Amino acid sequence: MKIKLAVLGMLTAVAAFAAETAPLSFNAVLSMGQDRRFGIATEGGNHSAWLSLGNDFEGYKLKAYDSATQVLTVEKDGQEFALPIAGGTIKTLDTKATVQQATDVLNKMKFEQMLGKMIDQQKQAAVAMSKQMMAQMGGKVSPEDFAAFQTKLMDALWSELKPEEMKSDVAKIYSELFTAEELRGLSDFYATPAGTAMIDKQPQMQQRMMEVMMPRMMKAMPKIQSLSQQFAQEQAAKAQGPSTPTPTPAAKPQG
Repeated sequence: MKIKLAVLGMLTAVAAFAAETAPLSFNAVLSMGQDRRFGIATEGGNHSAWLSLGNDFEGYKLKAYDSATQVLTVEKDGQEFALPIAGGTIKTLDTKATVQQATDVLNKMKFEQMLGKMIDQQKQAAVAMSKQMMAQMGGKVSPEDFAAFQTKLMDALWSELKPEEMKSDVAKIYSELFTAEELRGLSDFYATPAGTAMIDKQPQMQQRMMEVMMPRMMKAMPKIQSLSQQFAQEQAAKAQGPSTPTPTPAAKPQG
């Protein structure tokens, strides 16, 4: 009888444990200062992601993490599930990144496409600003001619910024500044809908920023012109040197 009760108790415990287990694998923790990212995957490993508390994965919300027991609590449909970390290890962000890892991130960022749009917007902004400056300053040069000249200058400048070469240089910088885990986190983010939206809307955001900044910059132009004229006058005065006073002729003695 005691044996039957023991077996029944074991089966009940197993059933209760199974009921509180989610079909997910909690593989690792990335500690990034005060922030933590949790490596979660489906049982088959077909889908994985690095997530923060509050994020959703396969219908489960990450609720809490106990660093003492290394157990992650997730919730679905009002029921909580405990996920112990696989292997009982926590990864730290100290693995040196490679240039290839950085290049992979830049590819997900659509680096060449993003750079091309940024260059086009910078050209347009520079030409528009030049037209406004010339219109305010006046002079013999027409705003249209100056804008055309400015376009040639910008084309000559930006022609040296070849996207493929720039990507290679930026990838090297990324590999030196970021760790492998940080790049993996960036790669995972850019693969999400939010990350894709950030990439696609980055040029629009910069354009809107320029639209906000340009009126303020143009408002400051009269002051800049005044300061420039004042500086030119001061430099011209210094170049002439101190003026020599005309000597007063001596008075003739009266006889």
